[in-house]
Amino acid sequence: MANFALWPNRANYHRFREMMQDGEKLPRSFGRWQRIAMEQIAQAQAEGNIVEIVPFNPEKFLAFCREQELSHDGQARGLYATVTGSNSELRATKN
Repeated sequence: MANFALWPNRANYHRFREMMQDGEKLPRSFGRWQRIAMEQIAQAQAEGNIVEIVPFNPEKFLAFCREQELSHDGQARGLYATVTGSNSELRATKN
């Protein structure tokens, strides 16, 4: 089973950071965030874990948080990535 990593892109990283309640803890620049995230993924893979990237969609994330009554924080990001990634895997296996 894969682990899922929520992945903003350069174009939406500023919005990603601003909408999160813990956004001040995230690196200011996308480049720095990306370097840290890639290091974490490499470490997880070195430990034998499978990591799949889940593209960040601001509107879908906000809708998910509203539906699940979640704050916009790390816990919500992790749950959103897992649910979204798992749903993508299920759709792929059905096709």
